[in-house]
Amino acid sequence: MDLEIGAKRAFACAVEWPGWCRNGRDERSSLDVLVAYGPRYAEVLRGTRTAFRAPRDAQAVSILERVEGNATTDFGAPDGVFASDERAIVR
Repeated sequence: MDLEIGAKRAFACAVEWPGWCRNGRDERSSLDVLVAYGPRYAEVLRGTRTAFRAPRDAQAVSILERVEGNATTDFGAPDGVFASDERAIVR
């Protein structure tokens, strides 16, 4: 997971799972909300060949990178650029 942390909000995003990104008031709450939405994300993938297993709790999540948020983050939209965003997608 990657975290974008602003002054008023934080976003937890799973870079390898597009669209699985949630916000909270701080780092911890954003991770808790992301994990809580894991089963809903898994439901979308049901019937596909994609192997997705939602983590059971925020402690089961590894943080790969943290970036500083900005006014967009605090407004409620992710805006950070992570190192993984710069890497080529390999299929």
